[in-house]
Amino acid sequence: MTNIDPRDATIGKQLREFRLRNKLSQRELGETMGVTFQQIQKYESGKNKVSLKVVRKLCSHYNVSPLHFFEGFEKDLLKDFNLQDQDELARLIRMNQKIKSTLLRNAAVVIMGALAKLSEGDKNHD
Repeated sequence: MTNIDPRDATIGKQLREFRLRNKLSQRELGETMGVTFQQIQKYESGKNKVSLKVVRKLCSHYNVSPLHFFEGFEKDLLKDFNLQDQDELARLIRMNQKIKSTLLRNAAVVIMGALAKLSEGDKNHD
């Protein structure tokens, strides 16, 4: 009996919710991702890991952020990075995922970039 990694189970659950929300069969989703419907079943159950290549195909085809599939354990993904405030970054990621419009998501990135640039010259930041 194999142990299922909770992260794989979470990604599988997100994949299943995405598929159902978009009214796709496992076969249809599998064709888009270049895998069989049996493989989709294994991904959704967490028995198999979803490769980055497969996630990229899915995200590109359906115009969705890869972060969508990692929702709920952003901090776990970020722990390997040397970040000062992982809670704040995880919160930003969750908020970004809620913005449905690509145009608005891009605008948010531009605004964050402008704020970062302003902050570089700000001598009064905390």
